[in-house]
Amino acid sequence: MVYTTLSKIYALSPNGEHWERLLNYFGKNYPSDKGVDILQIVYLLGLHSALWYCKSLPELDKHWRIYAIWCARRVRPSVYAKHTNLWMDTAEKYANGQVTQLELVQASMSMGGGPTVMAAMSTTIVDAGLAVQSSAIAAAKQIAHYAGMEARIAIPDSSDEIEMYCNANAAYDLAYREALELEKDAQLTEFVRLVNSLKLGQA
Repeated sequence: MVYTTLSKIYALSPNGEHWERLLNYFGKNYPSDKGVDILQIVYLLGLHSALWYCKSLPELDKHWRIYAIWCARRVRPSVYAKHTNLWMDTAEKYANGQVTQLELVQASMSMGGGPTVMAAMSTTIVDAGLAVQSSAIAAAKQIAHYAGMEARIAIPDSSDEIEMYCNANAAYDLAYREALELEKDAQLTEFVRLVNSLKLGQA
């Protein structure tokens, strides 16, 4: 199990709504040093919001970064595969102490960004807490987008362009939402597995 504290979270200047929900959930009126289970925060705020608070546990940065890489690697290879693999490989080596922070930064600047490579690029953010949240969100959106595009392309041609356009957009939206939820579920399952394998302060 992994525990943080409300005091550590407060030091991160949390979102006002998040902070109120955390205080109410844990029955507090002020920051506290009593341990709170990181998974309780995940279930309360939702995975993508809660990942920000991994920043409160920098002693587990290695594991947060490896989780970010796991998320990014689930995105299908693209024409940018060479560069995305460079980003993720460098981030993994950095997590394991095999390259310097300078090399990590250099990898992050090796190519222009864009939404289709955001998950991979996010793994090279120096701040592991930001990297894990950014990579997870971007990966889920990329996977959902690809699913939506496949559904859109599968819509048969029609002589009525307006009808075909509407059908294609509806197919994209439905496939996007379904794929997004499935990927968020997969990310949550993996995050729970990771956290349950750790103890606070474990390197």
